[in-house]
This record gives sequence, C-alpha cells and structure tokens, in this order.
Amino acid sequence: MSKKNEEIERLMRIRDRQLQTRDPQIQNRKIRATASARRRTVEQRISGGDILKGSLTDIPNTWKGVLIGSALGVALLIVLAVVVQEAWVGLAGMAGIIVLAIVGYLFGAAFEWRDKLRDELKKL
Repeated sequence: MSKKNEEIERLMRIRDRQLQTRDPQIQNRKIRATASARRRTVEQRISGGDILKGSLTDIPNTWKGVLIGSALGVALLIVLAVVVQEAWVGLAGMAGIIVLAIVGYLFGAAFEWRDKLRDELKKL
C-alpha cells in the first residue's frame, strides 16, 4: 500500500510541476520582464550622450584625427586673426589647418594601427 501512495505522490508532484511550467501567468511575467528590459536598454541608448558617444566610436580614428587637427587649425586661424593684424595671417592659418589636419591623420592612423595590433594579439 505504501508503494501505491508513493507512486500517487510522485505523480501528483509531476502533475504540479507540469502545471507550473504551463502556467500562462509565469510566461506572461517572463515576456513582460524581457520587454521591459529591452525597453530600458533602448531608452538608455536613446539618451543624448550615448548617441553622440556611439556615433563617435563609429568614426575611424584616422578621420577623428583629421577632424580634431582641422578644428585646432581653425582655432589657430581665429587666434592669429584676432592677435595679429597682417595680410599673411589668412595664408598662415590655412597652412596651419592643413598641417594640423595631416598631423591629426598621422596620430589617428597610429591609433588605428595600435588597435589592429591589439586585436591581432588577442587572437593569439
């Protein structure tokens, strides 16, 4: 008789587990949890700093260097135009923009090269 009771208890436990796994409320809670987690990640990505940061990480380092060098060259041109009142300031400022853009390109290329080396070393 005890074997029969044990078998009945075992079958009841199996049935309870099956009912719990099939419970639609549990599945609904899981679906809602994953949806809210996705929503949170999307909201975090949409925030302004993340969009700017993401767009800056997509630009290769060589072009970032060119942009930074050009910006520094424009700043140099503006400072020279304000400080020095001569005719050659425009040419010197343009030369500064070109030279600093080239230097920025070289720095950016060096950073790209560093990143490629790091990736290759990780593969080893």
